Amino acid sequence: MLHVCDIFAVDYDLKFNTHAKSAAMGVGSCFNVDCASLMLTEQNLTYVATVNYLVAAKCFKCTMDHIRMKF
Repeated sequence: MLHVCDIFAVDYDLKFNTHAKSAAMGVGSCFNVDCASLMLTEQNLTYVATVNYLVAAKCFKCTMDHIRMKF
């Protein structure tokens, strides 16, 4: 599926920011298992435990901690 995204990006002159904004997160029973690396635009995606409002767990969990800290 990521290969399809790469092809689409090339066709429509789009670029993915794999260093700062593109990441992979595991959700489900294997959320804390080391997985094979995913590549997007010939660069490995970083696995993260949280993404704005979402936390890696067995099911989707929302977090507002970063908003509370700004308040």
